[in-house]
Amino acid sequence: MAQYFSFKRLADMTALSLTENRKKVLMQVLVMAAIIIGFILFMTLMNIGTYGSQPYYHVTPDKFEFDPLWNSVLIPMYVMSIFGFSALSASLSMEWMSTPNRRLNTLMIPATQLEKYMARWIIYVFGFFIVFNIVFLFADYLRVITTPVIARINDIECVSKPKPLLSWVDYAFSHESNFRDRGVIWMLISMLLAFQSLFVLGSSIWPRNSFIKSAAISTVLILVFIFTGVYFVENIFEYGKYNYPRADYFGEHFGIMAAIFMGITLFNWALAYFRFKESEITQRW
Repeated sequence: MAQYFSFKRLADMTALSLTENRKKVLMQVLVMAAIIIGFILFMTLMNIGTYGSQPYYHVTPDKFEFDPLWNSVLIPMYVMSIFGFSALSASLSMEWMSTPNRRLNTLMIPATQLEKYMARWIIYVFGFFIVFNIVFLFADYLRVITTPVIARINDIECVSKPKPLLSWVDYAFSHESNFRDRGVIWMLISMLLAFQSLFVLGSSIWPRNSFIKSAAISTVLILVFIFTGVYFVENIFEYGKYNYPRADYFGEHFGIMAAIFMGITLFNWALAYFRFKESEITQRW
């Protein structure tokens, strides 16, 4: 077993990958942070007037006060950016195999193919989610700190107080029925992982221009999946007899959908590994 896989060699391989690519990885993180921070502060400036209106309370007896930008800017931006940046990150996971010289250097490293693959998976899949959330939370807290300053410059009194997005997360998990249902959470996470896994697979097949090629193929696959899903929902789950979405009706199926997405994710990760395992110094296709 130690000849095939070793946690020590995996740790060494991960450290080696980060050390050799530290400038590139740091630049990628800084670019992502600059885009997220810049857009959040720009949208705060464009919507600063909303903080001068009446406090935005959620319609509940406890009168929980919302930040006006949560629903209009921050939550949509978080969802779109985590999908977009996760795809970009996954597309870079096999960039080190893009030329014959780089493939030769990779194949000559004293570690198994599984350890090499997992090292890049740790950096560009698992590590990405940690770094992304840290960057987004930092940008959000920066928004909270700077909003009163921007409001004063624009002669606006902050009647509605800026609050960090984590306050909304804490409230949603405590009070919103959809978020108390862990099936919904697992479905959303598995959906994101399945989407990203398409780009991991694409990176192992096309190390060069992986993002563009993977995005084109993924668009087709996602459209096929959506139309197939609509067919199953209308004909098997008999959703067509309802005239509006019903969370209680679909609640029992969230776990099934999460399992399907996780199955797709594991399949793509495994396929990407076997494609990487068969890598040759001269790319034949």
